[in-house]
Amino acid sequence: MKPSRLGVFRKQIGVAMSTSCRARSLPPATAKVSWLCWMVGLLVAGLGFTYQEESGEQADEVAKRFLAVLEKSPQKGTALDRVYSHHLQNGTLPALIADFKERTEVNPGDGSSWMILGLIEAQRRMDLQAIEAFAKAERLRSEDPLPVFYAARCWLRQGEMAKAIEGFEAAIQRNPSRMVLMDIYGQLGRTLQRQRRHEDALRV
Repeated sequence: MKPSRLGVFRKQIGVAMSTSCRARSLPPATAKVSWLCWMVGLLVAGLGFTYQEESGEQADEVAKRFLAVLEKSPQKGTALDRVYSHHLQNGTLPALIADFKERTEVNPGDGSSWMILGLIEAQRRMDLQAIEAFAKAERLRSEDPLPVFYAARCWLRQGEMAKAIEGFEAAIQRNPSRMVLMDIYGQLGRTLQRQRRHEDALRV
């Protein structure tokens, strides 16, 4: 088990105090040097502990801000990457998933939470769970092409080519932005080529 920052700091203090006690039996000059080293070590340990705590709090605050952005516009990108990596590194990803599952249970009509849940599940390669969440978001966000598109990508990763192609084509019907449309066409064309449907791929 990884020791807590407070535990590490306490251990450093203990080592410093032990060093100080041993210094009392040394000659005056040597004891003075030892005492100075003890003071410097204690100061460095304290500053390091404070810096780590502040850095952790700042990282939490940054992750919260990116989560707020993701809630307003649930899609792949920087906000999702920052939120996901923060919780993955801190071991809080299961709690984040549980939070969004609870949100959808309390309010099944919360399309944004279904989208974010799907995005997180897709990010960790839990494709079937992601597809289920995207299906809920698709019904609630009837004009949004992204849940259909993202579900199609998950089907593709599962080797379900026909379902992926169907999803890509359905996403196009929802009039995505030009950038998203180019991405959909690119993935649809490559998928058709893998299916040896070269003429269909050329028409895309």
